[in-house]
Amino acid sequence: MLAVSKRAELHRAPAVRIGADRIADLTGIDVTTSDVIDLYSCFPVAVRVQARELGLPIDDPDGRPLSVGGGMTFGGGPLNNATFQALARMVPLLRDAPGTTGLLTFISGIITKHGISVWSTAPPEHDGFAYADTSADVEAGTPALDVVGDHHGPATIDGYTVAHEGGVARYTTIVATTADHRRVVARNDDAGLAAIMAADEWCGRDVSVEGDRFRVGD
Repeated sequence: MLAVSKRAELHRAPAVRIGADRIADLTGIDVTTSDVIDLYSCFPVAVRVQARELGLPIDDPDGRPLSVGGGMTFGGGPLNNATFQALARMVPLLRDAPGTTGLLTFISGIITKHGISVWSTAPPEHDGFAYADTSADVEAGTPALDVVGDHHGPATIDGYTVAHEGGVARYTTIVATTADHRRVVARNDDAGLAAIMAADEWCGRDVSVEGDRFRVGD
């Protein structure tokens, strides 16, 4: 489980691709060819990140839906039970179409706890049920940066969030990378800047960091 602040690529989740590759090794099944798919759908970004890792289109309205259960926001259910609800919907769909397979994924934490499985109407050809722990491979395959709390100097914004109070932008927190490839997390309490950053795209812009605070300009 790699903290968000340490991830070199905030938009990536190599664990998803690594899990799919391991399933292919164990079963010979390419999960991206599954007839029925449910990507864990706690937030839109979770679906997009998983789809990108698997090479699945997210803008094909006539293609395979990326959820059969409706996701957490529409399918309901307590917390991670959304995965079981999706599976409950997937099973009859597979049973109604012999010879089909289904892809079911799981993400918890902040895209930190991963699970991926393939379901089929046909039993495995060899060795029965197969399971693998990919933790070591995921750790080795996820680029990480050292996080420092005493950086003083320029940094480039990788991601940020604007906190609101009563519907009004109040402050901004950034995750940024220094010139020597270290990671910093810093905050700016200027409500005016927060409003500007909420309206515009600031990823990729340079700022000046002083410890746990950042400012714009020289």
